[in-house]
Amino acid sequence: MNKGIDLSIGAWLYFLGAGDLLKRDTVFENIFKDEIETNTHLLLGNVEYDSYDLKKRVFYSKWSRLLWLKNTVHHQSIIYKKEVFEHQKYDTSLQVLGDYDLNLFLFKNDTKVKKHHIIIANCELNGISKTYNASLYKEEYLLKVKNSHLIFKPLFCLLSLLKFLLKNTHSKKQGN
Repeated sequence: MNKGIDLSIGAWLYFLGAGDLLKRDTVFENIFKDEIETNTHLLLGNVEYDSYDLKKRVFYSKWSRLLWLKNTVHHQSIIYKKEVFEHQKYDTSLQVLGDYDLNLFLFKNDTKVKKHHIIIANCELNGISKTYNASLYKEEYLLKVKNSHLIFKPLFCLLSLLKFLLKNTHSKKQGN
């Protein structure tokens, strides 16, 4: 993604995951039809999952303090103004959660967001961030500590451990 940022020439950047699709050909036209304030650096929408039970599930991205507890912004639901990458890019030491890390950094620095209530993309339900293995929660813990005050380190450690245990207990009950 960082290489793509460096090579890009547009004012706004969007990252579409492998196996994911734009909801409509006109999604960007719909988002950019309204005037965007010059100090807005992120455009936020929603994504839809095609689930195994054939029901559509919508992930409603939220830009709020909840971001510190869990990732409330789906990577395929956000459009970045290119200039945000002048100060911070994706941390290549992170295997899976580089987008979450970037979004925490931007949230911490009061980046202005404009929320759109449209579905930007259809996403696969079985992406790598849905593996819920121990290394994923370790990565989440490390990026939260990196982006916050060290006083929160024990809280984030406990939170990551609890989330890992809950997800794995639930998966075992489901037979996954």
